[in-house]
Amino acid sequence: MKIKRVVLSRNGLLLILAALLLYPFTFTAALAQEMPDVIGVRMTDGSVIEGAVIKATAEVVTIRTKDGQIVTRKFSDVDNFIKTGESLKPAPRTRYEESPFYAGVFGAYVLTDKAKVQIAGESFKTDLDDTWMMGIKFGANIPSAPFCNLEIEYNHIFSHDAPLQTIAGSGANSLQVQGDIDMNNLMFNLVLRYPAGNFRPYLGAGIGWSRFEVGGTFRAVIGGTTTNLPFDAQDDAFAFQVLAGLNYRIDRLFSVDAGYRYFITEPKVGDFDIRYQAHMFTLGLNYHFW
Repeated sequence: MKIKRVVLSRNGLLLILAALLLYPFTFTAALAQEMPDVIGVRMTDGSVIEGAVIKATAEVVTIRTKDGQIVTRKFSDVDNFIKTGESLKPAPRTRYEESPFYAGVFGAYVLTDKAKVQIAGESFKTDLDDTWMMGIKFGANIPSAPFCNLEIEYNHIFSHDAPLQTIAGSGANSLQVQGDIDMNNLMFNLVLRYPAGNFRPYLGAGIGWSRFEVGGTFRAVIGGTTTNLPFDAQDDAFAFQVLAGLNYRIDRLFSVDAGYRYFITEPKVGDFDIRYQAHMFTLGLNYHFW
């Protein structure tokens, strides 16, 4: 009797060991059999593989596609299983578009209209040389309105030189001016941008403040005698801009912008009312936080 007990115990151990060894295979078969109504798999990147799931484990999912090919993917890359009656369309947004925050740097070539200057009821226009602008920005997409973006930006417009020019009179009785203009601008923008695809056109507008600094010399020529009158002043003024351009998404982290903006501000510097207008052609690089 003791010998029979030992034999039975050994047989039991062998059965238990065999069950443990076969468990993963029986589990996989059971899992596959539990999904007869699955018609496709949606991946975390939004793409869809259409077909029947023939194997699924904690590590991999194997799909037989409609054309008979066998495709294997990591289980961690699966977003969900698509059942009969559910849409097989790819997800409308990729994962990187779910992060709404971004930062950017940009530069611009600045073309100016003549600055209009008014004093004591008299007005004149001064020529300004073209210059450059550099800036940084931080933005966020509005999740409930994916085409809307809010941005805050700071930019610096480098020195505009105003070459010596006559603004009143002529010859031996004239008033001339020369100088330069610098600006620091803080702007708040609303940008409407197409939310899908790699090429995304945009339109926008912004309001903010401009720190306007001007310095130079008035040269009064009276009867052939020249008198130089230096000036140096600054003012904070309301600023406005409109924007348009194209954004191109390089990958999930980076995109580039190429655009145009029209900028205007009207500071009062000392006794002078100045109207400044500029056309800016911009190029920028953006980082999208993951």
